[in-house]
Amino acid sequence: MQKKGGFLPFLPLIFAGLTTAGAIAGGTAAGVKAANEDKAAAVTAAEEHRHNLEMEKQAQKAATAKKGSGVADILGTVKEFGKRFGEETKKTVKQGLNSIIDKIIK
Repeated sequence: MQKKGGFLPFLPLIFAGLTTAGAIAGGTAAGVKAANEDKAAAVTAAEEHRHNLEMEKQAQKAATAKKGSGVADILGTVKEFGKRFGEETKKTVKQGLNSIIDKIIK
């Protein structure tokens, strides 16, 4: 019996099939990579938006927050208090406030 051909005539078809399979796999991988990058970009954008809103809230809160220790408010009420009461009471209140202020400073 005499041999005819063999697998050599099919080599170009085999290589063409392998090349096609590689191209399809590469294209699929590129598509999946692009989709994952889009998802990651959307998540990052959402997180940046959430962060910016939180920072704006904190800035707004800081802008409207009461500043200082409130001693000026206390002194304002002491002035009104002093109009109604005598010198001894004023002296006692003043000493108490000075004591509080000294404790705050230390």
